[in-house]
Amino acid sequence: MYSVNTSIVGTQDPVIGGEELINQMALHPLIIGMYQPSTLKAISLLRKYGTNAHVYLPGAGVLNGLQAANFLDSALTTPGTLDNPVGGVVDGFGAINATQSTTPAKPMLRRGAVCLNQYSKDRTNGAWGGSGFTANSATRVTLPSGAYQAASGVSVPGATYTVAAILSGVPGTTVSLYAQDGGGAFGSSGTSISLTATPTLYVFTRVAVEVVMLGGLRWDSGATVVVDVAAQALFQGTLTAAQIQALGGIPLTTPAPASTALGPYYWQFDGVDDSLALSGPLFQVADDQCVVAAVKYGSSGSGCVVAPSSNTATYAKQSALGQAAGSCFVRWSSDTTDYTTVPAYPYTTGQSYVVSGRKVGTGGIHRVNGVQAGSVSLAAMVTSTVNAGYIGLEGNGAGNFTGSIYPVIAIKGTVTDADLLTLERLVASMSGVTL
Repeated sequence: MYSVNTSIVGTQDPVIGGEELINQMALHPLIIGMYQPSTLKAISLLRKYGTNAHVYLPGAGVLNGLQAANFLDSALTTPGTLDNPVGGVVDGFGAINATQSTTPAKPMLRRGAVCLNQYSKDRTNGAWGGSGFTANSATRVTLPSGAYQAASGVSVPGATYTVAAILSGVPGTTVSLYAQDGGGAFGSSGTSISLTATPTLYVFTRVAVEVVMLGGLRWDSGATVVVDVAAQALFQGTLTAAQIQALGGIPLTTPAPASTALGPYYWQFDGVDDSLALSGPLFQVADDQCVVAAVKYGSSGSGCVVAPSSNTATYAKQSALGQAAGSCFVRWSSDTTDYTTVPAYPYTTGQSYVVSGRKVGTGGIHRVNGVQAGSVSLAAMVTSTVNAGYIGLEGNGAGNFTGSIYPVIAIKGTVTDADLLTLERLVASMSGVTL
């Protein structure tokens, strides 16, 4: 049994509408104590913009005072569940929902860290391959000298991964927790562990070289060892044992990648065709406007986090928070071919950021983690015949976005520097990013 730190960002409360919650706060001061002052300030700010404020949250229930409602279907009738496709997201503050009716194009709803190994708690399952090992039971394996047992997980070359396992055995017995790229073609590395009789969570990290990484156990010398394995996982990113425990531990046995029990919610985009398109216009190109989102970039390919739903010349367009060649950017374009790109900002694959794009008058800025990363003059944009623009949460759009999207906030109106920072802090609090 492991203790779990439940003070994770994005606390979930009984389901209650965003406006109703705000009204209750005004009437019942004791409820205010449930949320941080910064959260209350952000909710008050969103309310100021009324129907011109739009909030899209992965997850379910009330998260940091805002309503999250995800659905399996685009008709918004069947509530969404973890590790399943998302067909619809209700606008938690305005009235413009995001939907996707094509099943292969639906992003996945995830939470916390995702175990990429199949059958993380069943060593007898065929997903755990290797050489020379004997799976005595679901949680026990025998490893003669030179034997190993491992399961594969999809990885992104250049990203860091953590192999985690809860192990025990005869005190003093040694075994190696290791990671191997591409079936061994690009080498492997590991760490030697001296077991105890008490089940203990051990971790080891490695930078992926190939698109498939194996995470498992091996023993290269000496007498045969018997290891009790309560669970084992392959996670993307660098995680300590304490962090994994705080996120709810290693997920239950499953034939597919599975979320941990705690941590921030997010949508996972596959980089092929995943997208969520909004049902109506949020603002026109000429309007003052702002978009804030938390993002974890999964690859260095080209794609858009937030982009126009329509790419035809008859619509005004704003493309914000995109990625290309290892950098994130903000771009605005009018109903003509004219467009302007704010200088790009380099990002690290697998790391989460709060990114924002804001237009006030003819000035556009790009911010990353609360700090301005670039600015541009939009005076040359042609907007005389602008039609209503549509913004979508896109996985394809101008390219293919591979990675994770946490909360997204869009506002039609003039957002000051101070107000923008307030919104960025709210998004950060629900995505595990520190500003």
